[in-house]
Parts: sequence; C-alpha cells; structure tokens
Amino acid sequence: MVHLPSSIDRPVFIVSAPRSGSTLLFETLAKAEALWTIGDESHQLIEGLPKLSVGPGGVDSNRLTEEDADPITAQQIRVRFAERLINRDGVARWGRSTGPVRMLEKTPKNSLRIPFFRTVFPDALFVYLYRDPRENLSSVMEAWKAGGWITYPNLVGWNGPWSLLLPPGYQELRGKSLAQIAAFQWISANKYILSDLAALSKSHWIAVGYDQMIEDPAREMQRICEFIDVPVDGHLEGVVRGKLPLSRYTLTPPAKDKWRKNGPAIAAVLHEVLPVYRQILETVLPAEVAAAKIDAFKSTSSRIGRNDPCPCGSTKRYKDCHGALV
Repeated sequence: MVHLPSSIDRPVFIVSAPRSGSTLLFETLAKAEALWTIGDESHQLIEGLPKLSVGPGGVDSNRLTEEDADPITAQQIRVRFAERLINRDGVARWGRSTGPVRMLEKTPKNSLRIPFFRTVFPDALFVYLYRDPRENLSSVMEAWKAGGWITYPNLVGWNGPWSLLLPPGYQELRGKSLAQIAAFQWISANKYILSDLAALSKSHWIAVGYDQMIEDPAREMQRICEFIDVPVDGHLEGVVRGKLPLSRYTLTPPAKDKWRKNGPAIAAVLHEVLPVYRQILETVLPAEVAAAKIDAFKSTSSRIGRNDPCPCGSTKRYKDCHGALV
C-alpha cells in the first residue's frame, strides 16, 4: 500500500544571496539524520508550476509573496516537496509510513520568496546566510562569466541569457556592467530578506556569517541546530570537526582576497552595496561589532590608489569619485 505524504514539520529554509556559500551550509546540515531534503535546489519543483514560472502566464521575476500561495498552489507545493524527500543516505521517503519529518531546503531564489513559503508552511524556520559583499560580488561575476549558472536562456526584456537570481526590475540593467548586475542581485536578495524577516518573530529566523561558518563550523552548526531543534548526531559532528569540504558548486578553491581579481570593477559599485551591508551587520550583530566590521571593510576595500583614475570610467580621481562614497 502506498501512503500519502505525511506532514512536513517546521521546514528549514536557507536564504541568502546567490554565491554566498549556501550550498556548503546546505550540504553540511543535510548530514544530520533528522533532516530530509530533495537532494538539490528546487528550481523546477517550484517553477514547474505554470503559475509560478517566469514568463507569459506566470511571474516576471523570482519574487513570490503570500498572494501567489493560494490554497491549491500551496497544496501542490507541499506535495511536490514531500514526494521528493530523501534522507542523508539517499533513501526516498515517498510511500513510506513515516510520521512528520523535518525538511531542509536551499535555493538562492528563495531569498525573494519568504512570504510565499511562510504561507505554504506557516511553521517554517529560516537560516539567513550573509557574506562579505566583495567576496560575494566577485563570485557572482565569475559565475556569470563561467556560463554554468544560466537560469533563463531566453528572458523577456533581456538581451541574451540570464544567470542566477532574477529580482524584480532586472530589465533596468540592460547595458549595465557585470559588476552592476552582480551588485543588483546581491542588494536585491539581501534587502528582500531583511525586510521579510523583519515581519517575522525572531523565533522564526537566525543569521549566520559565512566567515564564522568557515572559521568555526562546529560552533556554528551547533548554534544552528539548537535553533532549528535538530540534534547534532555523531555523523554531523564528525563532518564539522575539521575543515569543511568544498561544495558541489565550487567554481575555484577558496583563497584569501580572491575577490581582488575583480577589485577595480567591484570598487565602482561599493558605494551601492555598503549601505545594505551596514544594514545587515547592524541587524544581526551587536552595535560595536557591526561598527568594527564596517570600519575594517572600508579600510581594505580596494587596491586602487586614492589618486588613481576611478574605475567607473569618469575622468575623476578615485578619492573624488566613488572612493568618496566608500
């Protein structure tokens, strides 16, 4: 006898800007015996529903709200997730007579879908992963250049393929630089996350810094697991005891200041991302810690000399142009 999927209890959604390290966090947490996943990202699971797909008859971006989660759509999403759940050993749950289970989900597009998932799963919990924008922007730029992260090959209102997250207003970026596109994606993801989480009780979300996750994975995983009420079993404990392995979507191995490869281009958009980065830090950290991180960020932002030409293309010196805004 085939059993209908039983309920999903307090699903855990990792939300972040693309290329923030969310795959590494997902793959690490998925080692917990108590958590079930669909094994990968949920692009087609969600956008496979015509109403939620990007294009004519669907939606014009990845932003989904409670209005998109009508009762029929919400039930379809719950069933589509439930029938694909597997445990850490790859054993499928569908058709088994298990009781309610804990689901872990990670797809960067979900940074724009928090109100939607809160309607579909009212008891959902969110793990907000944030990262230094210089590192994050550089990784987004490299993903665009590599061509392996194309999400929309033929996007209405855009010339050519689009990669990664699709925020509202993407059409305004036609003719803009790659750094400006990356900044738009990073800013959009984080602003929507901050705004949507602010509408929730603090008991429904936790913030995690990428640097802290890398520097002390055992402590951070313990903190996350305590928040989501999932035990750190022996297997997960063994995984986080040392240095975390590379995630499946790693483009190039991590290296200190790797972002400086795109340093001049990033310098031209730092004035746009800095206010959002400050908002992130002031939201998730004590005031004095946030201030220290901002000061450190500003003092190490670029190799560009204060009197060098500004990389934005103006005829001004960097200190008199975008450097004055950082």
